[in-house]
Amino acid sequence: MADTFTTNLNLTKPEVGASTDTWGGKLNTDLDTIDAIFATGGTAVSFGNVTLGGTLDVSGKVSLGTSNGDADYASGYSVIEIGGSGNIAGNEASNEELFLSGNAYYNSGWKYSNAGAAALVDIQNGRVRIRNAGDGSDGGAITWITSLDIQQAGDVNVAKSARITQGALTSSSNAVAWDAKAICNAYHVTTENTTFSAPSNAVEGAIISVELAQGGTVRTIAWNTVFEFAASTAPTVTATANKTDIFSFRYNGSVWQEIGRVQNLAQT
Repeated sequence: MADTFTTNLNLTKPEVGASTDTWGGKLNTDLDTIDAIFATGGTAVSFGNVTLGGTLDVSGKVSLGTSNGDADYASGYSVIEIGGSGNIAGNEASNEELFLSGNAYYNSGWKYSNAGAAALVDIQNGRVRIRNAGDGSDGGAITWITSLDIQQAGDVNVAKSARITQGALTSSSNAVAWDAKAICNAYHVTTENTTFSAPSNAVEGAIISVELAQGGTVRTIAWNTVFEFAASTAPTVTATANKTDIFSFRYNGSVWQEIGRVQNLAQT
């Protein structure tokens, strides 16, 4: 029987009773092949594109879970595939380019990994962009919509106006407590004569607004001195049942300056 070989490393298995004067060389070759897997001192082990030691060094692509088929990601990028359609990719030639994408990969332009919608966090040269795309076909070109763009200098561009949910402010013991951080877009339905207290969690440059809705019984509204109005004169709220006033303020670091007012609106 001739020599045989192992399945994975192709190590030589000398024929029993044969290999006279050659078995030692074959054994040495096998040992060298095994030894080459390890780093000096046996502190790390390498297989394929992966080296395991104190750190994980990867050349090429690593898949976690089911491969999403992004074998066509452009050369020059290190890729970690996650699940069926996600990946993290870094440009091996630049330490300033990183992508976190869902259902997308880059190769001569952005393309869909699978049929469906796609999303991307695009980090390049200190700039961060959140990008979205509607449904597309597997391998089809992607046209991104940049929803959020944070520039290197800190400027922020938003594609659409923000939708800030209104939060209710209630009056207790004739006082309204207002957390400017938790509820920047507020509404208050009057239930008693009350005073708006100084808002908590005030940050310079913050903008808050409140919609004041009179109930079936007209109530009075007063304001803490931290609210500043034109000519230092606090407004008189509309004294008509089921009417609404809206007030907006900007914090300058010491007081909340009124920047907008609309009164006597019909309630809907």
